[in-house]
Amino acid sequence: PVMITGDHPLTARAIGSAIGLTGDDGEVILGRELEAMDEPALRQAVARCNVYARVAPEQKLRIVKALQANGQVVAMTGDGVNDAPALRAADVGLAMGRNGTDVAREAADIVLLDDNFATIVEAVRFGRGVVSNIRKFITYILVANLSEAAPFLAMVAFRIPAALTVMQILAVDLGTDVLPALGLGAEQPEPGLMHQPPRPRQAPLLDGSVMRRSYLFLGLLEASFSMSAYLLVWHRAGVSIPELQALAPQLLTHNAPAHLQTLQLQASSAAFTTIVLTQVGVLLACRSEWRSVWRTLREPNAMLWFGIASELLLLSALVLVPALGSLFSMVPFPPELLSWLLLAPLLIVLADDLRKHWLRRRIAAAASVKPSTQGQRASSGSRWSAEQIDSRTTGDGSSAASWRNRSSSSGCTSRRSAASLPPTSSAATSAAGARKQGPLLRVLSGAHRAHRGDTNLLDHAIRHDGHRLNLFDIEKDH
Repeated sequence: PVMITGDHPLTARAIGSAIGLTGDDGEVILGRELEAMDEPALRQAVARCNVYARVAPEQKLRIVKALQANGQVVAMTGDGVNDAPALRAADVGLAMGRNGTDVAREAADIVLLDDNFATIVEAVRFGRGVVSNIRKFITYILVANLSEAAPFLAMVAFRIPAALTVMQILAVDLGTDVLPALGLGAEQPEPGLMHQPPRPRQAPLLDGSVMRRSYLFLGLLEASFSMSAYLLVWHRAGVSIPELQALAPQLLTHNAPAHLQTLQLQASSAAFTTIVLTQVGVLLACRSEWRSVWRTLREPNAMLWFGIASELLLLSALVLVPALGSLFSMVPFPPELLSWLLLAPLLIVLADDLRKHWLRRRIAAAASVKPSTQGQRASSGSRWSAEQIDSRTTGDGSSAASWRNRSSSSGCTSRRSAASLPPTSSAATSAAGARKQGPLLRVLSGAHRAHRGDTNLLDHAIRHDGHRLNLFDIEKDH
């Protein structure tokens, strides 16, 4: 996180220390020093320094470009005419809607209607939630695709009849899976989402982790369960796999005796039912990529539960209603098999929870071996991991900000953004020779919002040159 201000360096250092950007004796680079730097020196400076004072408009632009040259994604906020070049050059420019100038709003990509930095953090949180939900949706669909392809792969490899028909596959893709998948898209952002580092700009949504989880883990389990259910029906009827291979040509051409064709319909119905029931377990497992299913059950999502109910109702209708059954080649299978089929979603959930537990332990072990140094402060040695920026309204209606500096081994994010914080009513007085009241500072920050429990707000006063500047409410952890 980086703070840029046109104010006195002592003021900038005091505020930077209060909000956790730097220590009491941390480095503050002045505008005249920036002017004397060439581009390589400036890139090195922005990599180590978080606070800048007495900065001119053209120097803000240089800082933004230097951060981008270092591989950072920069979001710049501003309200004045002199902020326009930096707003335009940043990856995302955000202008103040209430107090911003028309020039700043035209140069920006996004306009903040409430002039509240907390809105930026909330928008980032929901943006990450959308990306996470897309990954969940893709995982859910790919798992079903593998289980639908498995019967035909088994038919080719083992010379047995296909466990599913084309109409049954369409019933899954266009019927039972539609509403549950939409429910995943309606999930709220997960707790702790803002503690994760930002995704690389070139990272695809369909990456290796999604493919491995979909095809090599959940998909294989679901395909195995459905094929097992299909073979179980034949096994209960006394037909072994070699005998089933011998009967395959007759069943595929519909020339087999009637009782064998009925057994094929029952076995196919059992395989279809297993896929649908297992997809319920996959749906619950996909609500989070790292948290246990039992934790996510307490989180409301009416659309998801409605999707599960509709999925089960449609499954019952396809199997039990003769008119629909004849259209989709399904008949009721022996009721005693249902208790075994109901184990499939539970086993999927338990297996994925074990995988998540192993993944969490692996990440924790890697973090303990190689702790993150990103966000480390030069003077204090502490880390900036997650800052809670919560909108507070002062007596005159202007917004203040409360920041929480929390110690964490995760370090801060590499994403940079910028915000303009309007002064509180008590910040109008400054040191002798201070400029007229206006936006006091600009912040380039990767601030992450975290809602954790109840906290007390302490009115924090910063004294400078004998004048009291009530600038921030510093949030005290219990």
